[in-house]
Amino acid sequence: MSRNSSAALRVVWLWLALAATASFVQPPAIRAAASPKPNASASAHSLGRIVITDVTIVDPSGVRDSPRPVTVVIEAGHIIAVDSTATRSAQRGEQLIAGRGRFLIPGLWDMHVHVTDAGEQGLDAAVAAGVTGIRDLGGELPTLDAWRREIAAGKRIGPLILRAGPVVDGFNPEAPHRVAVMDSARAVFVVDSLAALGVDCIKVHNRVPRAAFFATVAEARRRHLPVAAHLPKEVSAAEASDAGVASLEHVAETLLASAINDPRHPATTMAEAIAANRGTAGDSLFRKFAANGTAFVPTLVAYRAFVNWPGTKPESRARRAAVLDSQIVITGRMHALGVRVLAATDFTDSTGGRRPGIDLHDELDYFVRAGLRPIEALASATTVPVAFLGMSDSLGAIAPGMRADVVLLDADPRLDIRNARKIAAVIAGGRLVRAPADGGARQRGGH
Repeated sequence: MSRNSSAALRVVWLWLALAATASFVQPPAIRAAASPKPNASASAHSLGRIVITDVTIVDPSGVRDSPRPVTVVIEAGHIIAVDSTATRSAQRGEQLIAGRGRFLIPGLWDMHVHVTDAGEQGLDAAVAAGVTGIRDLGGELPTLDAWRREIAAGKRIGPLILRAGPVVDGFNPEAPHRVAVMDSARAVFVVDSLAALGVDCIKVHNRVPRAAFFATVAEARRRHLPVAAHLPKEVSAAEASDAGVASLEHVAETLLASAINDPRHPATTMAEAIAANRGTAGDSLFRKFAANGTAFVPTLVAYRAFVNWPGTKPESRARRAAVLDSQIVITGRMHALGVRVLAATDFTDSTGGRRPGIDLHDELDYFVRAGLRPIEALASATTVPVAFLGMSDSLGAIAPGMRADVVLLDADPRLDIRNARKIAAVIAGGRLVRAPADGGARQRGGH
Protein backbone atom coordinates (compact mmCIF):
# COMPACT_ATOMS: atom_id res chain seq x y z
CA MET A 1 0.00 0.00 0.00
CA SER A 2 1.32 3.45 -0.86
CA ARG A 3 2.09 6.06 1.76
CA ASN A 4 -0.72 8.30 0.44
CA SER A 5 -3.23 5.44 0.61
CA SER A 6 -2.18 4.66 4.17
CA ALA A 7 -2.58 8.29 5.20
CA ALA A 8 -6.02 8.42 3.59
CA LEU A 9 -7.12 5.32 5.49
CA ARG A 10 -5.91 6.87 8.73
CA VAL A 11 -8.01 9.98 8.10
CA VAL A 12 -11.10 7.89 7.30
CA TRP A 13 -10.56 5.75 10.38
CA LEU A 14 -10.20 8.71 12.70
CA TRP A 15 -13.21 10.53 11.28
CA LEU A 16 -15.25 7.37 11.94
CA ALA A 17 -13.87 7.24 15.47
CA LEU A 18 -14.78 10.87 16.03
CA ALA A 19 -18.26 10.33 14.67
CA ALA A 20 -18.74 7.36 16.95
CA THR A 21 -17.57 9.38 19.92
CA ALA A 22 -19.95 12.21 19.07
CA SER A 23 -22.90 9.85 18.66
CA PHE A 24 -22.48 7.46 21.56
CA VAL A 25 -20.23 8.99 24.22
CA GLN A 26 -21.05 12.64 24.49
CA PRO A 27 -23.87 13.79 26.77
CA PRO A 28 -26.83 15.51 25.06
CA ALA A 29 -25.59 19.04 25.78
CA ILE A 30 -22.36 18.34 23.95
CA ARG A 31 -24.07 16.67 21.00
CA ALA A 32 -26.24 19.74 20.63
CA ALA A 33 -23.13 21.88 20.22
CA ALA A 34 -21.83 19.73 17.38
CA SER A 35 -23.54 21.81 14.69
CA PRO A 36 -22.53 25.39 15.52
CA LYS A 37 -24.62 28.27 14.25
CA PRO A 38 -23.00 31.56 13.28
CA ASN A 39 -23.22 34.26 15.91
CA ALA A 40 -25.30 36.89 14.13
CA SER A 41 -23.85 39.70 16.23
CA ALA A 42 -20.35 38.92 15.00
CA SER A 43 -21.16 40.00 11.46
CA ALA A 44 -21.25 43.62 12.64
CA HIS A 45 -17.58 43.47 13.66
CA SER A 46 -15.66 44.23 10.47
CA LEU A 47 -11.94 44.56 9.88
CA GLY A 48 -12.05 48.33 9.56
CA ARG A 49 -9.42 50.73 10.84
CA ILE A 50 -9.35 51.13 14.63
CA VAL A 51 -7.28 53.83 16.31
CA ILE A 52 -6.57 53.85 20.04
CA THR A 53 -5.28 57.28 21.04
CA ASP A 54 -3.06 58.38 23.94
CA VAL A 55 -2.70 54.92 25.41
CA THR A 56 0.04 53.45 27.61
CA ILE A 57 1.43 50.16 26.32
CA VAL A 58 2.17 47.45 28.88
CA ASP A 59 4.51 44.78 27.54
CA PRO A 60 4.72 41.83 29.99
CA SER A 61 8.09 40.87 28.49
CA GLY A 62 9.45 44.33 29.31
CA VAL A 63 10.83 44.76 25.79
CA ARG A 64 8.29 47.18 24.31
CA ASP A 65 6.98 49.19 27.26
CA SER A 66 6.14 52.71 26.15
CA PRO A 67 7.39 55.47 28.50
CA ARG A 68 4.86 57.88 27.00
CA PRO A 69 1.33 57.44 25.67
CA VAL A 70 1.13 56.51 22.01
CA THR A 71 -1.49 55.99 19.32
CA VAL A 72 -2.01 52.43 18.08
CA VAL A 73 -3.44 51.93 14.60
CA ILE A 74 -5.11 48.65 13.62
CA GLU A 75 -6.18 47.68 10.13
CA ALA A 76 -6.95 44.43 8.28
CA GLY A 77 -6.54 42.41 11.45
CA HIS A 78 -3.06 43.65 12.31
CA ILE A 79 -1.32 46.48 14.10
CA ILE A 80 0.03 48.73 11.38
CA ALA A 81 1.47 51.58 13.44
CA VAL A 82 2.46 52.61 16.95
CA ASP A 83 3.00 56.36 16.68
CA SER A 84 3.50 59.44 18.75
CA THR A 85 0.04 60.90 19.19
CA ALA A 86 1.36 64.40 18.65
CA THR A 87 2.79 63.68 15.18
CA ARG A 88 0.04 61.54 13.72
CA SER A 89 -2.58 62.92 11.31
CA ALA A 90 -6.13 61.59 11.41
CA GLN A 91 -7.84 59.73 8.55
CA ARG A 92 -11.45 59.45 7.51
CA GLY A 93 -13.42 56.32 8.39
CA GLU A 94 -11.42 55.48 11.50
CA GLN A 95 -13.02 54.05 14.61
CA LEU A 96 -11.50 56.02 17.45
CA ILE A 97 -11.09 54.69 20.99
CA ALA A 98 -9.96 57.06 23.70
CA GLY A 99 -6.93 55.59 25.45
CA ARG A 100 -5.95 58.45 27.75
CA GLY A 101 -5.44 57.14 31.26
CA ARG A 102 -5.80 53.58 29.99
CA PHE A 103 -3.41 50.67 29.46
CA LEU A 104 -3.10 48.36 26.46
CA ILE A 105 -1.94 44.76 26.96
CA PRO A 106 -1.63 41.81 24.57
CA GLY A 107 -4.66 39.53 24.49
CA LEU A 108 -4.77 36.82 27.14
CA TRP A 109 -4.34 33.09 26.52
CA ASP A 110 -6.05 30.24 28.37
CA MET A 111 -3.75 27.30 27.78
CA HIS A 112 -6.04 24.44 28.83
CA VAL A 113 -9.73 24.45 27.92
CA HIS A 114 -12.47 22.14 26.65
CA VAL A 115 -14.59 24.63 24.79
CA THR A 116 -16.87 22.19 22.96
CA ASP A 117 -18.05 21.05 26.39
CA ALA A 118 -18.68 24.67 27.38
CA GLY A 119 -20.53 25.33 24.12
CA GLU A 120 -20.45 28.40 21.93
CA GLN A 121 -21.29 30.60 24.93
CA GLY A 122 -17.82 29.70 26.22
CA LEU A 123 -16.31 31.48 23.23
CA ASP A 124 -18.27 34.65 23.97
CA ALA A 125 -17.44 34.55 27.68
CA ALA A 126 -13.74 34.03 27.03
CA VAL A 127 -13.44 36.99 24.68
CA ALA A 128 -15.49 39.24 26.97
CA ALA A 129 -12.89 38.57 29.69
CA GLY A 130 -10.00 39.50 27.38
CA VAL A 131 -9.08 35.94 26.37
CA THR A 132 -8.18 36.15 22.68
CA GLY A 133 -6.43 32.76 22.41
CA ILE A 134 -7.18 29.29 23.75
CA ARG A 135 -5.53 25.87 23.59
CA ASP A 136 -8.27 23.26 23.50
CA LEU A 137 -6.96 19.99 24.95
CA GLY A 138 -9.79 17.61 24.22
CA GLY A 139 -12.82 18.40 22.14
CA GLU A 140 -14.87 17.65 19.06
CA LEU A 141 -12.63 18.45 16.14
CA PRO A 142 -15.34 19.12 13.50
CA THR A 143 -17.04 21.61 15.83
CA LEU A 144 -13.80 23.36 16.70
CA ASP A 145 -12.81 23.63 13.06
CA ALA A 146 -16.22 25.03 12.11
CA TRP A 147 -15.91 27.63 14.84
CA ARG A 148 -12.40 28.52 13.70
CA ARG A 149 -13.62 29.13 10.16
CA GLU A 150 -16.53 31.26 11.35
CA ILE A 151 -14.33 33.32 13.68
CA ALA A 152 -11.78 33.92 10.92
CA ALA A 153 -14.55 35.01 8.56
CA GLY A 154 -16.06 37.41 11.09
CA LYS A 155 -19.28 35.38 11.35
CA ARG A 156 -18.71 34.50 15.01
CA ILE A 157 -17.07 36.21 17.95
CA GLY A 158 -14.37 34.09 19.50
CA PRO A 159 -10.69 33.67 20.31
CA LEU A 160 -7.93 32.16 18.22
CA ILE A 161 -8.27 28.41 18.76
CA LEU A 162 -5.46 25.86 18.82
CA ARG A 163 -6.76 22.32 19.25
CA ALA A 164 -5.67 18.79 19.99
CA GLY A 165 -8.89 17.13 18.85
CA PRO A 166 -9.69 13.89 20.67
CA VAL A 167 -7.67 12.92 23.73
CA VAL A 168 -5.28 9.98 23.43
CA ASP A 169 -6.25 7.78 26.38
CA GLY A 170 -6.46 4.18 27.48
CA PHE A 171 -9.75 2.34 27.75
CA ASN A 172 -12.19 4.94 29.07
CA PRO A 173 -15.54 4.47 27.32
CA GLU A 174 -17.51 6.89 29.50
CA ALA A 175 -15.28 9.92 28.86
CA PRO A 176 -16.00 12.13 25.83
CA HIS A 177 -13.59 13.01 23.03
CA ARG A 178 -11.32 9.98 23.50
CA VAL A 179 -9.33 7.70 21.21
CA ALA A 180 -8.24 4.52 22.96
CA VAL A 181 -4.56 3.58 22.66
CA MET A 182 -3.44 0.40 24.40
CA ASP A 183 -0.14 -0.44 22.68
CA SER A 184 2.76 1.17 20.85
CA ALA A 185 1.65 0.27 17.32
CA ARG A 186 -1.75 1.85 17.81
CA ALA A 187 -0.11 4.89 19.40
CA VAL A 188 1.87 5.52 16.21
CA PHE A 189 -1.22 4.96 14.08
CA VAL A 190 -3.34 7.41 16.11
CA VAL A 191 -0.68 10.14 16.18
CA ASP A 192 -0.19 9.82 12.43
CA SER A 193 -3.96 10.01 11.93
CA LEU A 194 -4.27 13.14 14.08
CA ALA A 195 -1.34 14.68 12.24
CA ALA A 196 -3.14 14.00 8.95
CA LEU A 197 -6.16 15.87 10.32
CA GLY A 198 -3.94 18.87 11.05
CA VAL A 199 -4.19 19.07 14.84
CA ASP A 200 -1.98 21.62 16.61
CA CYS A 201 -0.86 19.31 19.42
CA ILE A 202 -1.46 15.92 21.01
CA LYS A 203 -3.14 15.50 24.40
CA VAL A 204 -2.54 12.30 26.38
CA HIS A 205 -4.48 11.26 29.46
CA ASN A 206 -3.87 9.15 32.52
CA ARG A 207 -5.08 5.73 31.32
CA VAL A 208 -2.57 5.39 28.50
CA PRO A 209 -0.32 2.36 29.23
CA ARG A 210 3.34 3.06 29.82
CA ALA A 211 4.75 1.71 26.54
CA ALA A 212 1.98 3.37 24.53
CA PHE A 213 2.71 6.70 26.22
CA PHE A 214 6.36 6.72 25.22
CA ALA A 215 5.48 5.62 21.69
CA THR A 216 2.93 8.44 21.48
CA VAL A 217 5.44 11.06 22.59
CA ALA A 218 8.15 9.74 20.27
CA GLU A 219 5.89 9.72 17.21
CA ALA A 220 4.46 13.13 18.05
CA ARG A 221 7.96 14.56 18.30
CA ARG A 222 8.82 12.98 14.96
CA ARG A 223 5.75 14.71 13.56
CA HIS A 224 6.72 18.00 15.24
CA LEU A 225 3.54 17.97 17.33
CA PRO A 226 3.90 19.13 20.95
CA VAL A 227 2.45 16.81 23.58
CA ALA A 228 0.39 18.02 26.54
CA ALA A 229 0.28 15.35 29.23
CA HIS A 230 -2.32 14.69 31.88
CA LEU A 231 0.17 12.30 33.44
CA PRO A 232 -0.50 8.58 32.87
CA LYS A 233 -0.59 6.51 36.05
CA GLU A 234 2.30 4.30 34.93
CA VAL A 235 4.67 7.19 34.16
CA SER A 236 6.39 9.61 36.53
CA ALA A 237 6.52 13.35 36.00
CA ALA A 238 10.30 13.15 35.65
CA GLU A 239 10.03 10.43 33.00
CA ALA A 240 7.45 12.40 31.04
CA SER A 241 9.70 15.45 31.10
CA ASP A 242 12.72 13.45 29.99
CA ALA A 243 10.66 11.89 27.18
CA GLY A 244 10.05 15.36 25.76
CA VAL A 245 6.46 16.31 26.53
CA ALA A 246 5.92 20.01 25.88
CA SER A 247 3.72 20.60 28.91
CA LEU A 248 2.50 18.84 32.01
CA GLU A 249 -1.07 19.61 33.02
CA HIS A 250 -2.48 20.12 36.55
CA VAL A 251 -0.54 20.19 39.82
CA ALA A 252 -2.82 17.66 41.51
CA GLU A 253 -3.13 15.15 38.68
CA THR A 254 0.54 15.31 37.71
CA LEU A 255 2.78 16.09 40.67
CA LEU A 256 0.68 14.73 43.51
CA ALA A 257 -0.54 11.74 41.49
CA SER A 258 3.05 10.98 40.42
CA ALA A 259 4.05 10.69 44.07
CA ILE A 260 1.06 8.50 44.88
CA ASN A 261 1.74 6.19 41.91
CA ASP A 262 5.50 5.94 42.49
CA PRO A 263 6.20 2.17 42.21
CA ARG A 264 9.23 2.36 44.53
CA HIS A 265 8.09 4.66 47.33
CA PRO A 266 4.41 5.45 46.85
CA ALA A 267 2.95 8.22 48.96
CA THR A 268 0.20 6.77 51.14
CA THR A 269 -1.34 10.07 52.23
CA MET A 270 -1.92 13.42 50.62
CA ALA A 271 0.55 14.93 53.09
CA GLU A 272 3.24 12.55 51.85
CA ALA A 273 2.42 13.36 48.22
CA ILE A 274 2.78 17.07 48.93
CA ALA A 275 6.04 16.51 50.82
CA ALA A 276 7.43 14.59 47.84
CA ASN A 277 7.10 17.78 45.80
CA ARG A 278 8.60 20.13 48.36
CA GLY A 279 12.14 20.67 49.60
CA THR A 280 15.11 19.00 47.94
CA ALA A 281 13.04 16.41 46.08
CA GLY A 282 10.70 18.99 44.63
CA ASP A 283 13.50 21.33 43.68
CA SER A 284 15.34 18.54 41.87
CA LEU A 285 12.23 17.70 39.86
CA PHE A 286 11.49 21.33 39.01
CA ARG A 287 15.06 21.93 37.90
CA LYS A 288 14.64 18.96 35.56
CA PHE A 289 11.53 20.58 34.10
CA ALA A 290 13.43 23.82 33.57
CA ALA A 291 16.44 22.09 32.01
CA ASN A 292 14.24 20.03 29.69
CA GLY A 293 12.10 23.00 28.70
CA THR A 294 8.98 21.32 30.08
CA ALA A 295 6.24 23.87 30.70
CA PHE A 296 3.81 23.43 33.56
CA VAL A 297 0.10 24.27 33.50
CA PRO A 298 -1.15 24.32 37.13
CA THR A 299 -4.92 24.92 36.55
CA LEU A 300 -5.36 25.87 40.19
CA VAL A 301 -8.88 27.13 39.57
CA ALA A 302 -9.84 23.66 38.33
CA TYR A 303 -8.84 22.21 41.70
CA ARG A 304 -10.78 25.02 43.37
CA ALA A 305 -13.87 23.66 41.61
CA PHE A 306 -13.14 20.32 43.32
CA VAL A 307 -12.76 22.09 46.67
CA ASN A 308 -16.17 23.69 46.22
CA TRP A 309 -17.90 20.74 44.57
CA PRO A 310 -21.64 20.73 45.35
CA GLY A 311 -22.50 18.52 48.31
CA THR A 312 -18.96 18.44 49.74
CA LYS A 313 -18.98 18.25 53.52
CA PRO A 314 -17.29 21.12 55.41
CA GLU A 315 -14.49 18.94 56.78
CA SER A 316 -13.69 17.58 53.31
CA ARG A 317 -13.79 21.09 51.86
CA ALA A 318 -11.31 22.27 54.47
CA ARG A 319 -8.90 19.42 53.67
CA ARG A 320 -9.15 20.10 49.96
CA ALA A 321 -8.59 23.82 50.52
CA ALA A 322 -5.37 23.00 52.37
CA VAL A 323 -4.24 20.90 49.41
CA LEU A 324 -5.02 23.81 47.09
CA ASP A 325 -2.88 26.08 49.27
CA SER A 326 0.01 23.62 48.92
CA GLN A 327 -0.43 23.62 45.13
CA ILE A 328 -0.17 27.41 45.09
CA VAL A 329 3.12 27.19 47.00
CA ILE A 330 4.43 24.49 44.64
CA THR A 331 3.51 26.65 41.63
CA GLY A 332 5.49 29.56 43.05
CA ARG A 333 8.50 27.36 43.66
CA MET A 334 8.43 26.01 40.10
CA HIS A 335 8.38 29.55 38.75
CA ALA A 336 11.23 30.61 41.05
CA LEU A 337 13.37 27.75 39.71
CA GLY A 338 12.83 28.74 36.09
CA VAL A 339 9.96 26.49 35.04
CA ARG A 340 7.79 28.07 32.36
CA VAL A 341 4.38 28.34 34.05
CA LEU A 342 1.35 28.83 31.80
CA ALA A 343 -1.99 30.25 32.89
CA ALA A 344 -5.02 28.03 32.25
CA THR A 345 -8.37 27.09 33.72
CA ASP A 346 -9.45 23.69 32.33
CA PHE A 347 -12.86 25.21 31.72
CA THR A 348 -15.52 22.85 30.45
CA ASP A 349 -19.21 23.19 31.27
CA SER A 350 -20.54 25.01 34.34
CA THR A 351 -20.11 22.00 36.66
CA GLY A 352 -18.58 23.10 39.94
CA GLY A 353 -19.18 26.75 39.16
CA ARG A 354 -16.58 27.02 36.38
CA ARG A 355 -16.67 30.28 34.43
CA PRO A 356 -14.90 30.62 31.07
CA GLY A 357 -12.82 33.77 30.89
CA ILE A 358 -13.39 35.01 34.43
CA ASP A 359 -11.62 31.99 35.92
CA LEU A 360 -8.41 32.94 34.10
CA HIS A 361 -8.26 36.14 36.12
CA ASP A 362 -8.69 34.09 39.28
CA GLU A 363 -5.78 31.91 38.15
CA LEU A 364 -3.62 35.01 37.80
CA ASP A 365 -4.64 36.01 41.33
CA TYR A 366 -3.42 32.62 42.55
CA PHE A 367 -0.12 33.11 40.72
CA VAL A 368 0.43 36.37 42.58
CA ARG A 369 -0.37 34.59 45.82
CA ALA A 370 2.27 32.06 44.78
CA GLY A 371 4.88 34.83 44.69
CA LEU A 372 4.84 36.01 41.09
CA ARG A 373 4.92 39.76 40.57
CA PRO A 374 1.80 41.11 38.82
CA ILE A 375 3.72 41.61 35.57
CA GLU A 376 5.01 38.01 35.76
CA ALA A 377 1.50 36.71 36.32
CA LEU A 378 0.33 38.75 33.33
CA ALA A 379 3.18 37.32 31.25
CA SER A 380 2.02 33.77 32.09
CA ALA A 381 -1.15 34.51 30.12
CA THR A 382 0.38 36.59 27.31
CA THR A 383 4.02 36.58 26.26
CA VAL A 384 5.00 33.28 27.92
CA PRO A 385 2.34 31.10 26.22
CA VAL A 386 2.96 32.79 22.88
CA ALA A 387 6.67 31.98 23.17
CA PHE A 388 5.81 28.42 24.22
CA LEU A 389 3.65 28.06 21.12
CA GLY A 390 6.41 29.41 18.87
CA MET A 391 4.21 32.29 17.71
CA SER A 392 6.11 35.31 19.05
CA ASP A 393 6.66 36.52 15.51
CA SER A 394 2.96 37.33 15.14
CA LEU A 395 1.38 37.41 18.61
CA GLY A 396 1.93 38.65 22.13
CA ALA A 397 3.30 42.11 21.38
CA ILE A 398 1.86 45.53 20.53
CA ALA A 399 4.01 46.41 17.55
CA PRO A 400 3.61 46.92 13.79
CA GLY A 401 2.97 43.69 11.92
CA MET A 402 1.52 41.81 14.88
CA ARG A 403 -1.94 40.27 14.89
CA ALA A 404 -4.29 42.72 16.60
CA ASP A 405 -5.27 40.79 19.73
CA VAL A 406 -5.25 43.44 22.47
CA VAL A 407 -7.11 44.36 25.64
CA LEU A 408 -7.65 47.93 26.81
CA LEU A 409 -7.72 48.33 30.59
CA ASP A 410 -8.92 51.15 32.79
CA ALA A 411 -6.13 50.60 35.35
CA ASP A 412 -2.48 49.50 35.38
CA PRO A 413 -2.07 45.71 35.84
CA ARG A 414 1.59 46.20 36.80
CA LEU A 415 0.41 47.70 40.08
CA ASP A 416 -2.25 45.12 40.85
CA ILE A 417 -3.08 42.02 38.79
CA ARG A 418 -6.75 42.55 39.61
CA ASN A 419 -6.62 45.58 37.33
CA ALA A 420 -6.52 43.12 34.41
CA ARG A 421 -10.23 42.59 35.13
CA LYS A 422 -11.00 46.28 34.54
CA ILE A 423 -11.56 45.84 30.81
CA ALA A 424 -12.58 48.82 28.70
CA ALA A 425 -12.37 47.13 25.29
CA VAL A 426 -11.27 43.92 23.59
CA ILE A 427 -9.97 43.64 20.04
CA ALA A 428 -9.62 40.09 18.70
CA GLY A 429 -8.11 39.52 15.27
CA GLY A 430 -8.53 43.20 14.47
CA ARG A 431 -12.24 43.23 15.35
CA LEU A 432 -13.64 45.34 18.17
CA VAL A 433 -15.57 42.60 19.96
CA ARG A 434 -16.08 44.46 23.21
CA ALA A 435 -16.46 48.22 22.93
CA PRO A 436 -15.96 50.72 25.76
CA ALA A 437 -19.07 50.96 27.92
CA ASP A 438 -18.54 54.71 28.31
CA GLY A 439 -19.05 55.32 24.60
CA GLY A 440 -15.32 55.88 24.11
CA ALA A 441 -15.42 54.43 20.60
CA ARG A 442 -16.65 56.67 17.80
CA GLN A 443 -16.42 56.88 14.03
CA ARG A 444 -14.47 59.63 12.33
CA GLY A 445 -16.03 61.07 9.12
CA GLY A 446 -16.60 57.93 7.06
CA HIS A 447 -16.39 57.55 3.31
